[in-house]
Amino acid sequence: MENNFTIGLNGMQFYAYHGYYEEERKIGGWYEVDVTVVVQQQNTINDKLENTINYEQIYTIVEQAMQESALLIETVASKIKDAIKALGVQQIKVTVKKKNPPLSGNVGHAFCTIEDK
Repeated sequence: MENNFTIGLNGMQFYAYHGYYEEERKIGGWYEVDVTVVVQQQNTINDKLENTINYEQIYTIVEQAMQESALLIETVASKIKDAIKALGVQQIKVTVKKKNPPLSGNVGHAFCTIEDK
């Protein structure tokens, strides 16, 4: 019997160098990433890590993507989605939040969410 499990990491914090404007890519800023995946597991009773998605792998993928400068957070979210999807997940949702974006007003964060169902 197969079971669907939702596994996620929320609030991963990174200082990264993404942004459309050159200044953003020079000085960097704080980002937060949330990842939720749905996986199918057949044998959950044996308590083995190889029967699920190791969220340490998810963190490593996100960390690597955040280290590669990009103009758009949409690009970052897509790279994360594609890399994690390759691990064999059924569904994935990735949100990348750019804290305190450089706008003329006070904004907590801008964000992009991508889903693959």
